[in-house]
Amino acid sequence: MSRFLRIPFDRVSSASIRGRANPPKRILVVDDESYIRRLSTEVLLHSGYHVDSAEDGAFAWDALQSNSYDLLVTDDNMCRLTGIGLVKKLHAARMALPVILVSRAMPTEELNRHPWLPIEATLLKPFNTLELLRTVRHVLFFTDSAREQIDRKPLMSRIGAAVRARVGKKVARSQEAQTAGGGDHRLPHHGQVVQHVVEARRETDAGIGDTWK
Repeated sequence: MSRFLRIPFDRVSSASIRGRANPPKRILVVDDESYIRRLSTEVLLHSGYHVDSAEDGAFAWDALQSNSYDLLVTDDNMCRLTGIGLVKKLHAARMALPVILVSRAMPTEELNRHPWLPIEATLLKPFNTLELLRTVRHVLFFTDSAREQIDRKPLMSRIGAAVRARVGKKVARSQEAQTAGGGDHRLPHHGQVVQHVVEARRETDAGIGDTWK
């Protein structure tokens, strides 16, 4: 008898509420074992995620080309297209998507030959529902954290030269106004820089010249 569902469902529910995604993340579950695919889908749905499922890698590839997902949870040993094969197609198509690879026996040699594959975690069968939820939350948390680090990259390094020059002049003008008014010569906070970027982009797009050089 499968040990997949060892945890009472009411305990999964109470534990999942604490980690409920907001807004809900969209997950694709791929497994040719219908029992595991169904239970994985139900557990994740009950935990607040949006979930689609596919019975093998080929169907999953069709779904990935038609929809946008935050996470792929895929079995490896499947007919038509294996989990590793699916992840290779993702990489070749430059589709940025974190992957949890599930298997009864991990393809360690193949994973070592292809360390560039975007596999964030592995899950060995048989596993229980808490292990599944813990792994999903772990991967989503660190994926979101990595994206936040990219988003926090200094604004001045992510904008064009013309806009960057305008922002610099706006910052200098603001500081001169502060000094003239008897205030402290402080650097602008992040919100002020964002406002300067928005204004500078608008002016650059409109072709407005600098009247306060």
